[in-house]
Amino acid sequence: TGKAVTPFLLSKILELTGGRSLKTNIALVENNARLAAEIAKAL
Repeated sequence: TGKAVTPFLLSKILELTGGRSLKTNIALVENNARLAAEIAKAL
């Protein structure tokens, strides 16, 4: 199931990228939160 596959994939990607993917994913979450705040303010 997706619930089981996602953590596996994220772990494997983290391993293969030497940890770079974690920094990228954190930046993506931060950007999404910023964008959501801007959209909420506009509404």
